[in-house]
Amino acid sequence: MSNMGLSEKLREEVDSIWQAIFKHPFLVEMSKGVLPMKKFRFYVRQDYLYLTDFCRALAVAEGKIQDVKDLKDFTAFLYKEIALEIGGLERYAESIGVSTKQLSKSNYAPVTYAYTRHVLYSAYADPFSCFLSLIMPCMQLYLEIAKKIGDEEGIKKIPAYSKWLATYQTKEYADLVDWLNRLLNKYSQGSSQWEISRMRTLYLTSSRYEYMFWDMAYKLEGWRI
Repeated sequence: MSNMGLSEKLREEVDSIWQAIFKHPFLVEMSKGVLPMKKFRFYVRQDYLYLTDFCRALAVAEGKIQDVKDLKDFTAFLYKEIALEIGGLERYAESIGVSTKQLSKSNYAPVTYAYTRHVLYSAYADPFSCFLSLIMPCMQLYLEIAKKIGDEEGIKKIPAYSKWLATYQTKEYADLVDWLNRLLNKYSQGSSQWEISRMRTLYLTSSRYEYMFWDMAYKLEGWRI
C-alpha cells in the first residue's frame, strides 16, 4: 500500500461499498439480460440530469486551476464529458424510446437531487484537489463495471444494454480515467492534513451516492410526498 498514490488508497478504502455495487440487483440483472427496460429508462433519465449538473460543476471547478497545462487538459475533459457522455446519452436514449426533449424535462428523483447538490457544492466551496477526489468514484466505477459485466453473455444478447456499456469499454474512456487518477495523485501531494481528510470524506460520500443511485433506479424511487 505504501507504493500507492492517494487515489489508489481511497479506492481500496471503499472497496466494500464498490463490491456491494457490483452485486446490486440492477447490475446483476443487466448482466443476465433480464433487467426490466422500465427500470433502465428511469436510470437513463436520472443519469442525464446527473451528467448535466456534473458538467456544470466541472466548469466551475476548472476556474480554480492555476497550472496552464492542467487547465487545458481539464477543459478538454469537460468537452469530452459533454460530447462523449451527454451527447452519447442523448443519441442512445432515442434508441430506447426516450427523446432528448423527454430527457431535458425529466424530474429529479430524491437521490439524484442530493447527489448533484453534493457535486455542485464541492465545485464552488472546496479546493480543486478535493473536488477531484469527489468525481473520481463516478468516473472509475463505470470503468470497473464495464470490465466486470462486459463479457457476460446475457448483456451481449440485449443490444440496448451492450450498446450503453460500450461507452465505458473504449480505450478513450480508460485513458480518461487513468489521467484523472494521475491528476488526483498529483494534486494530493503537499496537501494539508485537512485537505486529505476532506478528500477522503468526499470520495467515501460519492461512493455511497453511487450505490444509492443504482438502488434508486432499481426501485424506481420518487418523492414520497
